[in-house]
Amino acid sequence: MRQSLIWLSLIWKGVDRLTSFNVSIPQGERNSSVSRNIINQDIYDANKTEVRADESEFQSKVYEVEDGLLQ
Repeated sequence: MRQSLIWLSLIWKGVDRLTSFNVSIPQGERNSSVSRNIINQDIYDANKTEVRADESEFQSKVYEVEDGLLQ
């Protein structure tokens, strides 16, 4: 069974979605797969600080889930 945590970082400029983060964590295992998809590079470039803060928060949540599975 896989436990998945999905976090979308959405910064809206008009109707454009900016980026998404995804992680798949197999339950009972210590490996995970994390990905980031930049959907609109121009808007990403203009909002790097906010997006990177979201990405950092996302990664912290991933660590919490991973650490919880090890107990």
